[in-house]
Amino acid sequence: MPLLPSVKLSVIGCGNWGQNYARELSELGCLHSIVSRSPEKSKRLAEKFNTKIQSLDECLASDVNGVVVSTPPSTLCGLALQAIAHQKHVLLEKPGCVSAAELAELENVASRSDGVIMIGFLLRFHAGYEELLKRVNGGAIGQVIAVKSTRTYTRSPQTDVDISLNYASHSLSIIIPLLGAELIGESTVISKINSYDLAATTPGGVSVSVSISVNAEENQRLLYVRGQNGALVLDERLNTLHEISEQTMQKSKIRGLGKNQLFKKRHVKDSSSPLRRQCVHFMDCIENCEDPRTGVGVLSDVISPLLKASGNRS
Repeated sequence: MPLLPSVKLSVIGCGNWGQNYARELSELGCLHSIVSRSPEKSKRLAEKFNTKIQSLDECLASDVNGVVVSTPPSTLCGLALQAIAHQKHVLLEKPGCVSAAELAELENVASRSDGVIMIGFLLRFHAGYEELLKRVNGGAIGQVIAVKSTRTYTRSPQTDVDISLNYASHSLSIIIPLLGAELIGESTVISKINSYDLAATTPGGVSVSVSISVNAEENQRLLYVRGQNGALVLDERLNTLHEISEQTMQKSKIRGLGKNQLFKKRHVKDSSSPLRRQCVHFMDCIENCEDPRTGVGVLSDVISPLLKASGNRS
């Protein structure tokens, strides 16, 4: 991918994702500075990526084009609003907001801003997902009748929000484009300490299921899309797309074929990481004055159902 040195960005936050963003922007030649409340982490990252350290005030007062906000969830929206007030373009890490009030304020500010405000829904830039979406939109499996996302993690999230905003937002960010509609009706939610399950429907009656587990025995990220003429299964971690024809599924019921015999596997070839593709898209939008693929409207589509289902409307 081309370097875009004319765009300069600062990274706010030095956690795991902040470090990942700093690495990508440094390799793209666009890293302006590091902003963090941790002197040790700031110093280490600045030395590693040969960039400077700035306070938040220094960063926002500088001529930097934009910022990547990658801090604990409860601080994301407030920092983004500060950056927008200083006429900075913003790439805001998900979940972006942790309440309906924050979401409403961000929507209001974004509607009056001329800057690029993009949400870090990373999986929208996953090469395997882009291929799956292309095939669904092209009619490869006919009309979609069911979508299920399963995400299991062997660790517990180090975050200040619950599983739904932290992980289920990943799932809905890639489910909603497949449906062409918002989720409606009463969502059924079963939330426990180590798991979260959501079931909902669309205006067209498509069944939607999200299943999240932490402290699980294995890491698994699967997206299953069932259509009238077959199904597609994306394994995010292996970047493989499995195709199952309706005929094969019917035969499996009769002959009892094993799971591995159902799949026609295809490895999606792409040398770039989703994070790199996301960063380049953000910078392209800044340079070309374009709306991002994952703007604040997408955030509303993803976060609103989760807030509603959890009863968090304030």
